[in-house]
Amino acid sequence: MPIRRHDALRPLSRDHHFALQLARGVQSTTSPTLRAQLPKEPRALADHVIRAFRDELEPHFVAEDEVLTAAILGKDAELDGVWREIEREHVEVRDLVAQLGDRSLEDARVEALLDRLGRLLEAHVRKEERSLFERIQEVLDEPTLARLGAELERRHPPRATAL
Repeated sequence: MPIRRHDALRPLSRDHHFALQLARGVQSTTSPTLRAQLPKEPRALADHVIRAFRDELEPHFVAEDEVLTAAILGKDAELDGVWREIEREHVEVRDLVAQLGDRSLEDARVEALLDRLGRLLEAHVRKEERSLFERIQEVLDEPTLARLGAELERRHPPRATAL
């Protein structure tokens, strides 16, 4: 059954569809149909991922880091724990993307980094949707969720980006 997402968290959930497509597309086990939408050569694919991260995922991370932290930290021990995991994963994703920028890497290393990034990003998105967002909806009251949603809409407007 689909997870019912509170309107306040929809600006972030919107981004997750794109992130999941990208994550699956760069994994070594991806379907040929999905891979066909992306650059074929490892370096070109890495460059595509770097641009996608800069244009789509980094603004998403910043919105979470700045807006969610202020709204949720200290409200619930379980929520704080999940949030700390999310923060660590943001650091790891950023590090992997930075490594992809190393033009001296051989194709095999680029492919390995892309696969690792894809697997991490997919698990990260699922954790946000299934654990973090669910717990936020349980812990925050309606007025707090409404303020959170307004701030997310203001700071993180929708963008229409395809793979």
